Amino acid sequence: MSRRPELGYFDEALDLSSPSTYRQCDDVLGKARLLPLAAYRSLEFAYLEDERVWTRDWVCVGTQQDVSEIGDLLPFTLGNHGIHVRRDPDGELRGAFNQAQHGGCRVVPDQCQGGTKTRCSFTSCGYSRDRMPIKADGAGESDAQAYQYLGLRPERLLPVQVASIGPLIFANTDPNAPAFNGQDSEASLMFLAKGEWTRLGTSWREYDCNWKLLAQHLLSVDNFVAADGEGLDIGFGTSAGMKVAWTFPGLLLLRKATELCVVILQPVALGRTVCRVQVFIDKNTFTAGDQLEVWFTSIDERGELAAAYYKELMRWDLSEHSDDEYPLQSDSAGLWAQQQLVQRLTAQASMPNDLKLFGNVRNYLI
Repeated sequence: MSRRPELGYFDEALDLSSPSTYRQCDDVLGKARLLPLAAYRSLEFAYLEDERVWTRDWVCVGTQQDVSEIGDLLPFTLGNHGIHVRRDPDGELRGAFNQAQHGGCRVVPDQCQGGTKTRCSFTSCGYSRDRMPIKADGAGESDAQAYQYLGLRPERLLPVQVASIGPLIFANTDPNAPAFNGQDSEASLMFLAKGEWTRLGTSWREYDCNWKLLAQHLLSVDNFVAADGEGLDIGFGTSAGMKVAWTFPGLLLLRKATELCVVILQPVALGRTVCRVQVFIDKNTFTAGDQLEVWFTSIDERGELAAAYYKELMRWDLSEHSDDEYPLQSDSAGLWAQQQLVQRLTAQASMPNDLKLFGNVRNYLI
């Protein structure tokens, strides 16, 4: 799942997987520092996140409404791996790696590795943006669109673990990952699971901000505490009268009365994040239909503040800022999240001891 983890991850004179790099980040709120600047702008750090976070955790990739009908297909990129979730004829969800991992490219071209995950004219891959869900239309057009993901023999694709809770769908590309603990997760997401949710609408919003800083600004919590129990790593808090939750790494939930806003984060560049925003309402509640724009406007306002903060932070080590003290982490959700991140980045990764570095070329082209 990685490029060459045995060589380590180094950038900006830092060992990015060493606990000592993050010593100043591990303190109480108001004393802990933000993560080093490399955490928000280093391509090497993004590779480390892909290796230790996005391809190891249970990540929310969408909702049941995205693949509500038989044959519907939801593409999603986890780290540098293109996967999809599909609604099978038996009604169950099935996850798998895409037939064409990088738009049909066996080797990712050098021009795709220029510091950002750039647009690609092909299918879902870690260097492009995913497309919207492909809805089965019965006329064959959806089959042609889905071919890049499914190929001719979908049953032969490498499987991906998939689980769900309420309307949310999670996926994990790590074959050795612990099973999804649905019971503990449901207890932790009590305020989500109790609702009978109808989706009002969805929109993809994009902000020029690293995903970690964007998430804490989108929640903008008044207080934040970690949830008890095993399963997903979740924190809860309040924000402007709303209940909020962060399921690490990429799922944000904001609930106001009988309305629920689901924000699924997906980094598409070092300083750019796509937010898949979906708004739900309790199906037993009357709605006048104007909640969508209220939620989208609120998310945009917070996203723009995050982008402005990120732009200013990236100037910290320039000459006019060189005498300033490095910023403190003043957001309790942000502190919790960076602690979750550091815990994963500094954990000793398991490596197979029988890995062959050289062999027949066919072993590298499967």
